[in-house]
Amino acid sequence: MTNAFRRTNTNTSKSSKTNEPPAPVNPYIVGTNEWSKFRSKGPLPNIVTRNSMFTRKKREQRNKIPTQSQMRKNSELIDKVLNFTFENGWMQIDGGQNDGKWINTKHYGSKIFRSGKIYEYATGETHYFPVGDTYDDPIGIALNFKNIGGGGLYCTVFPNTWTTLISRSAIKKKKRIQRKEQEHIENRDLAHKD
Repeated sequence: MTNAFRRTNTNTSKSSKTNEPPAPVNPYIVGTNEWSKFRSKGPLPNIVTRNSMFTRKKREQRNKIPTQSQMRKNSELIDKVLNFTFENGWMQIDGGQNDGKWINTKHYGSKIFRSGKIYEYATGETHYFPVGDTYDDPIGIALNFKNIGGGGLYCTVFPNTWTTLISRSAIKKKKRIQRKEQEHIENRDLAHKD
């Protein structure tokens, strides 16, 4: 029995396609730039891709422009730094070998502290402040800073003041002692009224 739906090749003559050499095989990985160039046989058009949109250069340019909130925070930080510096009696040395460094004759005599600087975005001014670590500044009236990132765009400036670590039980004990002292004062006043 033969299959009635079976197709047979009735054309036994050779076509003109067999005389042409076979097409070259693309040796590159599918989807790469080299594959696209080989396939299109010419330069690639400028296509917007994720990588071209978010290049490192464009990200760096975008991160260097401060926003309004960053400018406001920067101005507030500078105001706090300048107030802290002048309230603690710091003086900046002008001229000589130690030009731009800081002294505080009230607390440290002739000890010289190095200088840190911060740039104000709103006005374009550069402000200076005394820098010292806790070993150089046991009283805690100098400042210190830490760069967070962004090529110096983000930093924190903090004083070297001592922070006391008080536990909950210590706070409760202090309140209890204050309450007992107040009761003692009130009872003493009652006892001596006669």
